[in-house]
Amino acid sequence: MTVTTTERLYSFEEYCTYDDGMDNRYQLVDGRLKIMNPPSFRHLLIAKFVEQQFDQEIQRLKRLLKRVNCNFL
Repeated sequence: MTVTTTERLYSFEEYCTYDDGMDNRYQLVDGRLKIMNPPSFRHLLIAKFVEQQFDQEIQRLKRLLKRVNCNFL
């Protein structure tokens, strides 16, 4: 006797509201939930660097826009 199980497929909306009550992080791949590995220390350093670069560029653009009298930022 063969027992077959079907793996549940999730929609994007279901994925966005999914909570298993654990601290796991998931990604949605072809409708299936896949547990994500925690970020490495190197990944965290790279993410922080990218964030700082964005912050610096935003500040540069704000200064540039003030010089040309654009006050919407």
